[in-house]
Parts: sequence; structure tokens; C-alpha cells
Amino acid sequence: MMEVACLLRKAYFIGGGAAVVFLAIYQWTRTPAGEPDVTMARYEAAVQLWQQNGPAHYQVEVDVVGPQPGHYSVTVHDRLAREAWFNGRALPTDRTVGTWSVAGMFSNIERDIAQQTRARKQGDVSDLRLVATFDAQYGYPALYRRIDWGGQPEIAWRVTSLKQIEAAAPPK
Repeated sequence: MMEVACLLRKAYFIGGGAAVVFLAIYQWTRTPAGEPDVTMARYEAAVQLWQQNGPAHYQVEVDVVGPQPGHYSVTVHDRLAREAWFNGRALPTDRTVGTWSVAGMFSNIERDIAQQTRARKQGDVSDLRLVATFDAQYGYPALYRRIDWGGQPEIAWRVTSLKQIEAAAPPK
């Protein structure tokens, strides 16, 4: 009986060690290479650059991967999202229209940073990793990945196009 208990302990030890190695390899292979972590300083610098240099009127195209994958297109006038489409279909509400404007993307990142900061202040080792590449000229989040090792689905987006457009004609 003692031999069986000893064998079981060895099996648990080996199995646990294998699980740790597997998780480390999994995390390493899923971690984006060359994409820097988002810090509050990087985020604030990007927002400031966008506020200083970003166009007031633009059309942005965004490819999203995650729970609601697809292609979003947003038209912005005077820095307010006016129209948006998801996979070619018009989005019906003001809340969804603004989500994929630059302001909406910044809002999502800010929410994620706040969540990560709260977890760290509470002593939790955050399983949330935020990585982004911000556009050097305008500051918008050209690429963003929210990687949650704690079980939430990963979300990522890439701005495929951001074009300045003419101001909208005033309403008649």
C-alpha cells in the first residue's frame, strides 16, 4: 500500500510539473512578439498625440478578432462618430456607433488599464496583458491585444485604414 501512495505522489508531482511547463510554453507562444505592453504613460502620450494631430473628420476601418469578430467601418465628423457599419451592415445605436471610433478604442483601452491596475493594487497577479502599437503620426491605437489568461476571451484589433475626410455639410 505504501508503494502505491509513493507512486501516486510521484505521478502528481510529474503531472503538476508537466502542467506548469505546458502553461509556460502556451503563454510564451501566445504572447505577441515585438508588441509593447500598454502603460498609462504610453496610453496618455498616444491620447495627447491624437488630440493634437488627429483629424476631426475621418473614416476608420478596423478588423476585430474575439467574441464578435468582423470588420468595422466608422465615419467621424467633428470628432463624433456619425455612422458605423459591421461587416457592411449599419449599426443601429449611438453606443455601438462610437465603439470603433478612435475615441471609442481609447475608451476601451482605458477601461482595460483600470481593470489591470485595480487587480494589481489588490495584490492579484494580473493575468491580463495589454499590448498595443500606437500610430507614430496621429497616436491612434493601430494594433491592440487584450490577452486575459484568466479565462476571458482574447480580443484584438488592427486599424487597417484611417483616412481624413471632408467635413460634413451642415444639416438643412
